[in-house]
Amino acid sequence: MSSMQAKVISYPRDKAVNGEPETSPDQEHIQDQTQGQEQDFLDTLAEDSSKMEQLRSRVNSCLAEIALGRDNNDWQKVVDLFYPLEEKEPELVAMGLDTPLRAELAFALSQAGRQEQSMAEYEKCVQDQPDNFYAVSGLAYVIYNLLYAAKNRERILPYKQKVQYTEKAHKYFVQAQKLRPDRVTNFYRQGMLYKNLQNMDRKAAPLFRTAVGNWEAYDENAREKRHQEYKNYIKSLYNLGSCLLKQGRPKEAMEHLNKCLEHDESRNYIRAEHKYFALGKVHFEMNSPEQAIKELEFAASFTDPVKGDYIHELWARVLLGMSRPMDALQVLCRIPDKFRRQFVRWTEGDCYLALQDYARARQVWNKALEKDRRSRHRALIRLARMEFKLSNFSQCLQHAMEANSFHLEAYGNPDPDGLFWAAASAIRLQDREKARQHLDELKSFRPDYPMLGKLNQVFVQTFG
Repeated sequence: MSSMQAKVISYPRDKAVNGEPETSPDQEHIQDQTQGQEQDFLDTLAEDSSKMEQLRSRVNSCLAEIALGRDNNDWQKVVDLFYPLEEKEPELVAMGLDTPLRAELAFALSQAGRQEQSMAEYEKCVQDQPDNFYAVSGLAYVIYNLLYAAKNRERILPYKQKVQYTEKAHKYFVQAQKLRPDRVTNFYRQGMLYKNLQNMDRKAAPLFRTAVGNWEAYDENAREKRHQEYKNYIKSLYNLGSCLLKQGRPKEAMEHLNKCLEHDESRNYIRAEHKYFALGKVHFEMNSPEQAIKELEFAASFTDPVKGDYIHELWARVLLGMSRPMDALQVLCRIPDKFRRQFVRWTEGDCYLALQDYARARQVWNKALEKDRRSRHRALIRLARMEFKLSNFSQCLQHAMEANSFHLEAYGNPDPDGLFWAAASAIRLQDREKARQHLDELKSFRPDYPMLGKLNQVFVQTFG
């Protein structure tokens, strides 16, 4: 019997020997098969000294074929040639030489839109070589792309699977960062995972900051070598500015946005309307309305009013803050009526309220409620506040309670504004019990609510 045919045979142990349990026939078969494969692998190397050189040559040949497909962006050809690898190149797989090919195949599968298969191939690579930066980074990126496809409604992922994928993406981003702590891209992508997919700006900001710092620490040679990461440095500047703005730090946000504009002037890695909208928002937060309008008007010139509705909405809000409601309405009217989303309707109603056209404001906000399944409380609170202004306290109470009920159902906690206006209207209706109830709920849920002290004073003055 040749070494290639040799098998290691295990016999079942008696139960009484060393007190160990008996091995089942199925387990014996698996052990025999595994040990036999390992023995075959070693015997093959010992018997045929040229075998490994032939196989390595085959690996290089396969990589050259893949490189040709990559150069032509013919990802499907690569998939057709090598997937599944166990069937197309069984000898390379048997000899453990498949990882470089598998990593390339995993990338090709992701480019061909077959994300789940790509993920499975990358996982095999990482299992075989846990310190392989490119495999770990590639796996994190494929999961990241899957989650973005789900966010953009290009794919359907059940909630539980989405949570599992998110955790897995974070795990491999962190692993990649540990393997190459001086890189840009994996910090940027994990930041985007937190910011755009989980709405966790405070967790995203330090990652963007690290990405920015890493690039700025490179010397010229490193920047030339890693030039592909430059665009993610620029995107990190933009997103760091965005996070800082949400955290109420507009001056610091401005520094990063200006740096982003400087580096992105001729490259346009970030769309012009996004950059100048962000600048307009910073100026708005810094109470520079004229400069904000200038930036927003410029941002709007790069896109049509439907796609740039968010630009027109902020532009209108700036004008409204300058007591120019008619000008604000003219800006909003550039967006065709049937394309006005809820947040546009809220500001449109605010304009009519400022013009004391209460019937029109009510009509606009009710229209916003028709298709809103995520933020109904925003329009309901506006309606409640207007009805209070008009001394329609029962209607105010009704809208406030509806806003609170919606918020509880949709988000699992009360709406503090709903509780505030419910308490305020109950006070005006001389309903001490309801006013006390809503006031206590607000104190319990949001003891730091800005106007809580004033509201409590009104309650005491009214009821003693």
